[in-house]
Amino acid sequence: MDYMTAQQAAEKWNISDRRVRVLCKEGKIYGAIKEGKSYKIPASAMKAADERHKHISYYDNQRALKWGNEVVANIVK
Repeated sequence: MDYMTAQQAAEKWNISDRRVRVLCKEGKIYGAIKEGKSYKIPASAMKAADERHKHISYYDNQRALKWGNEVVANIVK
């Protein structure tokens, strides 16, 4: 099986090598193994999905238009 370094994976996936090492440490890159201080990543490994971003729903983008204490309408940003 062919392996690549974290630096090579970072260039291939267009992310930093630090991010690749964090993904390996968290076990999100299938088949990555730690050898000494570095990771060996299978050449066929896929980039892990980025789960750092919060999912924004339709309802998070709404505001209420009020007249006094009464809601007159909902406004979508």
